Amino acid sequence: MRLLKIAASVLGTVAVIAVIPGFVTPKTAHSLVATLVRMAHTLANPVPTVMAGDPNEFVATAGCSFGGAPDNADDSCEIFPLYTVPKNKIAVIDSVSGVCATALGTTIREFQMRYSGPGGAYAQMSFPPSPPEPSVVYSVNVSITGLNATTYAFGGASGTPINFLGLATTTQSPTFGGCTLTVSGHYNTGS
Repeated sequence: MRLLKIAASVLGTVAVIAVIPGFVTPKTAHSLVATLVRMAHTLANPVPTVMAGDPNEFVATAGCSFGGAPDNADDSCEIFPLYTVPKNKIAVIDSVSGVCATALGTTIREFQMRYSGPGGAYAQMSFPPSPPEPSVVYSVNVSITGLNATTYAFGGASGTPINFLGLATTTQSPTFGGCTLTVSGHYNTGS
């Protein structure tokens, strides 16, 4: 009986020593984890997939400069389009976030997002920016915004754009400041 206990101790120690390198070396640890999380795709246990040509989620990020196209106004920064809703789709906008840099002493007074709403009617979301913060690296004020929302944009028969407009309190230098905006969401499953 004592010999059996010693053999079990030795085997247990060898097993622990054999497992330790798996946690120490990344290559071995990766293969161990990959083995543990491997999923089998069967009719009883299907693995969810998204078709590459027809994803359900969308994320779009774009930037603009003050004084740029389409209207070349020195107090606005426009992104036309920020994102185009595909034809015959209904985009559910879940999140909007943005950041704008303006000259010191000025700020963004409003962020706007324009799109086709229910039934193709004009829709606009306006949201205020944060109080401006001076950048420690550049001589600019930085204003941000972030909004979790649920609103709908319709693609219509040919696809429609979601546009962005950042309005500054005064004119800006076209080469000095600008905005970057991100919109994300998913498509209505009924579309």
